[in-house]
Amino acid sequence: MDFHLYAENNSLLALLLADKGYPSSPYILRPFTEPEVNGQPPVEKQCHHKFNKHLSSQCITIEHAFGMVKGHFFKLERPAT
Repeated sequence: MDFHLYAENNSLLALLLADKGYPSSPYILRPFTEPEVNGQPPVEKQCHHKFNKHLSSQCITIEHAFGMVKGHFFKLERPAT
């Protein structure tokens, strides 16, 4: 699945993926909080939960990639035996 978000001037909009520890911002894509989800109609509530699950999955993938890179460079720093 390929998503593209465009600004008003048709330029590609870059977003940062974040967890709920980060504040809302026009450039930070973070999950909906429970207070934001509660009180919504059932269809929107379901969409928000689905979005949160998908975003969480993407964040975990990115964290694993950083862990792999970190592990790779750690191996390069060790002296050869």
